[in-house]
Amino acid sequence: MRNRIIWVGDGPTPEIERQLIERWLQLDKRSAETAVEALANARVLVISCASAGDPVLSIAKERLIDQALRHGLMVRVIAPLENLGEVQTAVKTQFFRAEKLDAAEHLREFCESCARFEPGPDFSHLVAIEGAQTLNSEQIILLRRAFFDCTRVHLKRLEGGRSATVFLAHAELADSRAGAYPLPFFAKLDRRTKIERELTNYRECTTLFVPFYARPNIDEARCVLGAEYGLIVGNFVEQSEPLSAVVETGRGHSAINSLFEDALRGWRWQAHHGGYGMMVQRPVSQSMGGALYNKPANGRLFGYAKEAAKIGPVAAPDAIAQMLDTLPATSHMVALSHGDLHGNNVRVRLGGQAILIDFAAVTTAPLVSDPAHLEVSLAFHAVAAEKDWQETMTALYAPDALSSVPAPRTPTSPLSELWDTVRQIRRVGLGDEKTQGEYMNAIAVALLRKASHERDEKEQGSRRPYLVWLANRIANHLKARQPCQGTDRGK
Repeated sequence: MRNRIIWVGDGPTPEIERQLIERWLQLDKRSAETAVEALANARVLVISCASAGDPVLSIAKERLIDQALRHGLMVRVIAPLENLGEVQTAVKTQFFRAEKLDAAEHLREFCESCARFEPGPDFSHLVAIEGAQTLNSEQIILLRRAFFDCTRVHLKRLEGGRSATVFLAHAELADSRAGAYPLPFFAKLDRRTKIERELTNYRECTTLFVPFYARPNIDEARCVLGAEYGLIVGNFVEQSEPLSAVVETGRGHSAINSLFEDALRGWRWQAHHGGYGMMVQRPVSQSMGGALYNKPANGRLFGYAKEAAKIGPVAAPDAIAQMLDTLPATSHMVALSHGDLHGNNVRVRLGGQAILIDFAAVTTAPLVSDPAHLEVSLAFHAVAAEKDWQETMTALYAPDALSSVPAPRTPTSPLSELWDTVRQIRRVGLGDEKTQGEYMNAIAVALLRKASHERDEKEQGSRRPYLVWLANRIANHLKARQPCQGTDRGK
């Protein structure tokens, strides 16, 4: 149990000591120079200083505060009431923002907040971590905290993810009744803010709404937060493959059905029966958070637009986004959305069972948003000769083709497997429309967003410019038909 309160500087008062003891907390008074060696398995670090010029404060900033955050400690800074402002300014570090300090004269809730704080599992320096050569010191600390009860953890890096680092983790338990070798874990490292958001999404949005067999189950006791990074640990989805690989081999039908009718059903159902779901009246792209997440458009998207001009006339990316964002308001249903649905964030088990992974981007969005992003991602990454890919994309994303399910193609046609999968996804997307043109609008947003990302090493160079051209063509079509945009599909 992490019950030690590391106290650096003046104090505490006898009353504070008494209250800490009553709460089964152990007070460990340290000098600023020796406190760092006691941080690993403590609960709270207290810095008590007289003023902004107190030597204790400078040592704490340099050596203690950020290290305490890496180990999961709560950091409390105490100063006289008249000096709180200057101390608050002086104590800020790279990761400690010091929004609130404790006045030495008013510590009524201090002991209770220490008792209620949960620092997470102990740190163990005895864990042998293999395969972590590329990780920094804080990331190693997080792993030693998460696998505190293990003697060894072997990491194998998994592909996918732009900011996160994800591993397949094989652990060896130090003392387990069931045996030393549990089933494999996944371990996901990312910036602290992103991990906090994903953990919140797991707790609030998945447990009661995504079937337990259609998602990884996280191990709350092993999920830890540091200063800059955080770590999620959960069950690895064994005996599965990415949806993109399943689609390429023509086996996508049952997986797509499982994804929308099973894995995502709990969220999408709310649009019809309350909860987060509701009918709204606004432009579709605004319900999706805007045609571009970040405006103005980044430099690389402008570069792609210049390349796209070789295909045909193309507006500036911000102008395309503006066209989509300022379309007339329409009635459409919204509910919780995965927010980053692509071929690698859906795993498929034998028999076509779809398993959702990566819940970092869960948000409220139109029902048409997830199908649109999924089909655009699958189409973009399809393996094909560039000529065949462009011909297929031109046909799939012609404005006239986005109002109905495409007609079947012969099995020998290029990218016939992708074509069949898109037909199936379109049935979902178009079936969710309450107003004609919703899905077309969502597709244009998905195309533009996909184009805004940095090129991958293996992708063909002309693909993102082509997406810009396609998005521009659809945006022009939607703008030209504005008087009809409010036509309800039910009329």
